[in-house]
Amino acid sequence: MADPRSPSPSRSPGVTGRAVLIGSLLAVGNTGWVIFSDTHGRDSGTALPLFITPIFYLLLLALLNLWLRRFGRRWTFSTGELLTIYVMSVVTTSLAAHDMIQNFFGLIGYAAWGATPENRWESLFGRRLPSWLVVADHEALKGFYEGGKSLYDPQNYRFWLAPLLSWAVFTFVLMGTLVCLAILVRRRWTEQERLSFPVIQLPLHLARPGPFFRDSLMWLGFGLMLAIGLSQQLHRYVPVIPTVPPGVASIRRIDTEMPGWPWNRMGPTWIGADAFAVGLAYFVPLELIFSCWVFYVLRKLVQVGAVWVAGSGKATDFPYLNEQACGAWIAMGVLALWSAHEALKQAGMDLVRGRFRREGGDPLSPSLALLGTLVGLVFLAWFSAQAGLGLGAFGGFFGVYFLLALAISRVRAELGTPHEIYFVNPLRVLVTLLGSDRLGPQNLTICSLYYWFNRCYRPHPMPNHLEAFKLSDYFGVDKTRLIGVLLGATVLGIGGSYWFHLHLSYTEGSFAKLIGFSRWGGLEAWNWLANWLQTPQEVEGSRLTALGFGAALTGMLKLLRSRFLWWPLHPAGYALAISYAMEYFWFAFLVTWLVKGLIVRYFGMKGQRRGILFFLGLILGDYTRRAIMLIIDPWVLP
Repeated sequence: MADPRSPSPSRSPGVTGRAVLIGSLLAVGNTGWVIFSDTHGRDSGTALPLFITPIFYLLLLALLNLWLRRFGRRWTFSTGELLTIYVMSVVTTSLAAHDMIQNFFGLIGYAAWGATPENRWESLFGRRLPSWLVVADHEALKGFYEGGKSLYDPQNYRFWLAPLLSWAVFTFVLMGTLVCLAILVRRRWTEQERLSFPVIQLPLHLARPGPFFRDSLMWLGFGLMLAIGLSQQLHRYVPVIPTVPPGVASIRRIDTEMPGWPWNRMGPTWIGADAFAVGLAYFVPLELIFSCWVFYVLRKLVQVGAVWVAGSGKATDFPYLNEQACGAWIAMGVLALWSAHEALKQAGMDLVRGRFRREGGDPLSPSLALLGTLVGLVFLAWFSAQAGLGLGAFGGFFGVYFLLALAISRVRAELGTPHEIYFVNPLRVLVTLLGSDRLGPQNLTICSLYYWFNRCYRPHPMPNHLEAFKLSDYFGVDKTRLIGVLLGATVLGIGGSYWFHLHLSYTEGSFAKLIGFSRWGGLEAWNWLANWLQTPQEVEGSRLTALGFGAALTGMLKLLRSRFLWWPLHPAGYALAISYAMEYFWFAFLVTWLVKGLIVRYFGMKGQRRGILFFLGLILGDYTRRAIMLIIDPWVLP
């Protein structure tokens, strides 16, 4: 069997008319599916780094391809066309996702709708919000939050036009800037360092489905996870139906089951072997898997030790994990930037000299990509200035944002792990470093308005852009055309997400029947802002020290790995373990580390390669079950 992880030397017709047409239709429909399931069901298709719905589409298209081959090859989709359709679905999913545009609609109207005399939001920050970026008309918002109204009534939609258009331009430029940044680091990470990109392994095999669907081990993993998952879902609907077998692959909280103090004060701790995490970890080097679960266990021991030192009944923020996580992820971003500094330096020199040469595998010349990045930054600075954000605050906020984007993309390319870094965002970093008073009310307000794309980075777009370029290496798709696909899908994702959100909200009411996005983003952003304005947060030496410690330890771990080949601990493992990213997955990584280690020890590399399709089958079976549930749950669950 040909190894689908090996780049194809031949070129494949990818960006064809029918691929773009089918991809566009699926992309728009995908935004509706994602938004509807997230706001009606109990599961999200966008909380994991490998999105559920695009994989399900790719599976269906791959099966369709097998059937179409009976009528001749001219009817089948090429691997490049499948890639084009898949990438368009991924891009729209990242925008319609749980922590992107869904948060956006929870934010821009809630400052006015949630303001009361008691919380004093109107006097604290309401007048500082630009009218062209928020919706403040209570009649229009009443239909949005309570439902039973028509979006298509001019008295409703006209108040949304200016904010949505303004934010659409902002979002498109931000996504374009991230695409340019991905192009700048692509060659270094993919061709020189040859990072593994674990997340793309399943799409790679599905796009070349012949041998994949004939492998018995793949079907064993697929059938095992589909049967277990469906039995558990049916048990949720009809409790008298037993699970097969009971309790397998479920995740439960164990800190509440601990015998007593201080072990029962370790904080929420979950145990369970999630199929996606087990399958994904199989493609990660053993030392990286080891780092993730070891640092998580060490983190829990430190938390227990802090409780024991403080004594029972005493609350303590030590060891300031949120601040450590901020420092660690910023350091990861700096390291990711440094890894590509030679390429950036050369691109800068070419730009100054007016040279725009493009190597054979580049989507754009590096100098043109750097120019695109700079133009994007200038626009974002101008947009922010019009909103009232100071230039210094803009530099600090977006400097941290783009460092986090680089760090997340690097960790995804190396580890593929979930990057749910909930407590790490630019505004919290700036408040920790400077204090809320020094930033000032206006800067705090506008930075809070940017909270919708900084709440949690689970569906961050940049790793998906980078993975699209990596996939094109294997299938020989023209990367320049792929840029057009990425940007075109961005437009579809923004427009489709806007329409589906508004239509559902005015029909059912975002507070009346919908769940999720309409509450979290606004409540968190505006409550934090109100607290900072009423009770300013000072710079605390202990928190600042924790932030510096996180950054320094990350740098030291990186240095040790570069100096000593035997050093087993990876800095990304530390950054992931002290943020929210490993909460549900650490035990799956431990299990996979043990299983993979045994396979390598007793069966060698041949045995490890043979196991690939079994673990991919686990992921595919789990994702097929999840996709089915995303369709059924909204109609069955109360």
